[in-house]
Amino acid sequence: MAEMARAAPSSHQQVLRFLFAGGFNTAVTYALFWLLSAAMHPQLAFAVAFGLGIALAYVLNALWVFGSRASWKGAATYPLLYLLTYLINAGFLQLATDWLGWSPRLGLAVALCVSTPISFVLNRYFLLTHGKAKQAQEQEGG
Repeated sequence: MAEMARAAPSSHQQVLRFLFAGGFNTAVTYALFWLLSAAMHPQLAFAVAFGLGIALAYVLNALWVFGSRASWKGAATYPLLYLLTYLINAGFLQLATDWLGWSPRLGLAVALCVSTPISFVLNRYFLLTHGKAKQAQEQEGG
């Protein structure tokens, strides 16, 4: 079956889509954390919400933001981008709750403001590099 080619979003559209997708993903992840943290330890709630957020981010960014196809290889390596972001968020959450006496919800909200720019840079690099390599492979394959 022949696959229809779809036009890749322009750079401007990619930036806007990335910001929208990131905001949506952050809201969903934070809402999930908010709910889970009422029933379990904040670090466990954060780990669960963060893991599901990575999966959602990969789907949104690969398919909608950059117009590329999702792959098992990309999905398998994508979580590595979030390791640094996770460590920053988890560390700040611990600092905020233990040392500053903040609620876990407030601590994570502030941590997300710090880690979002880092996440943007990592995502842009990975997905643009991955997309260029995939495009080159498709052109060679004819």
